[in-house]
Amino acid sequence: MKKIMRLAIGVLMAMNVFTATAFAAVPSLDYTSINQESKLCDKSVSYSQGARKILCEEVFISADVIIKDKGNGDIGASAYAYLAKPVTEMYVSLYLDRYDEDLEKWQRVDSVDFEYTLEEYPDGIEDPIINVTFKNQKKGYYYRIRGAFTASDGVKVEGFGPTTDGIWIE
Repeated sequence: MKKIMRLAIGVLMAMNVFTATAFAAVPSLDYTSINQESKLCDKSVSYSQGARKILCEEVFISADVIIKDKGNGDIGASAYAYLAKPVTEMYVSLYLDRYDEDLEKWQRVDSVDFEYTLEEYPDGIEDPIINVTFKNQKKGYYYRIRGAFTASDGVKVEGFGPTTDGIWIE
């Protein structure tokens, strides 16, 4: 009798596991900004700025990201965060995307992350400026920069992401 009960319980547990996973939700692609539209600039344009202003202004006022062709496949990226007050922690990610003309969509090719905490800035984090260069990128494509900014004042957390238009890298 014990063997039959163990077998029945085992079968019910297995059915429960397989049934639960069969109905698991497929995550939406809306959680990423990779699908955000960006204009493709004229091929003579070598600089683009993406700005985003936040309306609630409790932590952020706005943030900018910039992309610049530095020549020889090097792409300059800058990020500026304008804060309403000093914050206790801040995280910034910059994503370099390349436009695939065959698929007609942007694809991430590189990224860099920055973390600011009170351990490094005991007086609070105020308006950080970031400048990086993505070296040796393939020439003959459109590229853009997406920024992801998150900051906290210890009470409230805000986050958002500006994106540049695409510039041609030759």
